[in-house]
Amino acid sequence: MEVLGTYDPIPRKIPYSPPGSKKVKDIQLDMSRARYWLGVGAQPSEPAWRLMSMLGLLEPRYANGKYNGKPTIIDEPQIVDQIWNNYNDMLDEGNQNHKQWEEAQEEGQTASTKNEEASATKSL
Repeated sequence: MEVLGTYDPIPRKIPYSPPGSKKVKDIQLDMSRARYWLGVGAQPSEPAWRLMSMLGLLEPRYANGKYNGKPTIIDEPQIVDQIWNNYNDMLDEGNQNHKQWEEAQEEGQTASTKNEEASATKSL
């Protein structure tokens, strides 16, 4: 049996995310191997189907109230675009979080510098 990926169902906070941000479930999948096995006729289990449809690899089994019994693989360019957009969104969010952190650090340093200057003038 080949392991195509892992799924952690426990929502966890992304490191360095701002307070109050959403927790996410970790889904790791080797998309090329999953696509290969689906292409040669492998039938995913119901949970695997749901995960693959969340990642954009398969059409949902129950789309528009209709049962889709056979896996319909979504075109690769759509998947690549979706993954790339998600990746860019995460990078943008990370950059914003880092800028907020830097600003907070600068404000903290500015406040401590003012306190040091004030204590230095008092001692003179």
